[in-house]
Amino acid sequence: MNRLTDKLIKILSLGIGLAIGIVLIAKVCFELSYDSFYKDVDRIYWITENIIFQEGSDPDDFWGTSGGIAPGFKAEVPGVEAATRYSTLISGAQLTCFFDFFNRDFLAGDPMQALQEYTGDIAVSRSFAEKLGGVNEAIGKQIYSDVWGPNVKLTVVGVFEDFPKNGTIQCDIVTTIAAFGEWSINNWLGNDRYRGFVKLAPNVDPNSLKDAIRKMQEAHQPLEELERDGSKIWYTLTPLATMHRHEETIKNYVLILSVVAFLLLLVSVLNYLLIAISDVVRRSKEMGVRKCYGAGAGIGCGGFGDMGVRWGHRVTVGRASRKSYGAADP
Repeated sequence: MNRLTDKLIKILSLGIGLAIGIVLIAKVCFELSYDSFYKDVDRIYWITENIIFQEGSDPDDFWGTSGGIAPGFKAEVPGVEAATRYSTLISGAQLTCFFDFFNRDFLAGDPMQALQEYTGDIAVSRSFAEKLGGVNEAIGKQIYSDVWGPNVKLTVVGVFEDFPKNGTIQCDIVTTIAAFGEWSINNWLGNDRYRGFVKLAPNVDPNSLKDAIRKMQEAHQPLEELERDGSKIWYTLTPLATMHRHEETIKNYVLILSVVAFLLLLVSVLNYLLIAISDVVRRSKEMGVRKCYGAGAGIGCGGFGDMGVRWGHRVTVGRASRKSYGAADP
């Protein structure tokens, strides 16, 4: 019964420890792999808006920008190969390059024709389409939403591949950005609801674009007026590939999970080794008695290794033999 209990404890301690440790390591890898699956991800940058509201105060960083910023980068900043933007209500996107920009294949429908103007048409993800009956079956079906008014009817005209779970962008329903109105998608200051992205040409350093970005702002934003009032606004480019894992909360989260996983695996292995070593000591005493009664050398070898068991046998057999002749332990 003791041997069965020992084996059960060894299996459970090692198995559970390894299982939980592997799950934690997988979670760490999941967090570190965020946004790494996009084509040319090393050239994709999130447009970050930096604002000082009062002179002497620290700058605040915002992930949202005005509607005209992303197209302005493409049109007026040399070295920008492509740009796109989206906003989150039903994820209105600049469909001229949104799906190409983020490598999402269309599985059904033609978004470039159906979603150029807002007429209530939408594209949905594969997982959403499956809830409507299937990828091809979802085309033409209608759903109702209260986003732009009570009980607005929306018609599915396309199905796109799901965005991966380990990605910053998550959306199931997409419509044309024209749904937000002409002023909203073209203004240069305020209404910072749009997430803007740019793809730089190969070998272009984002830090080399500061002067061009400033020049673009001077042409479209009242920078001098803002600076006289003690405010300041500028834009920086944050690499999409490293943006998630460089967030302070994510760095702490990954560090904690990594330490816990390492300690859990270490404790599990050490616990298994200690139980195995104690089993060697117990079995060596048992084998010593068997040796005194003429057991062969090959009987009972196992557990923690032949060498360790035999060494324990010799020590115990020697003591048992001396005691049989009345000798005391040294």
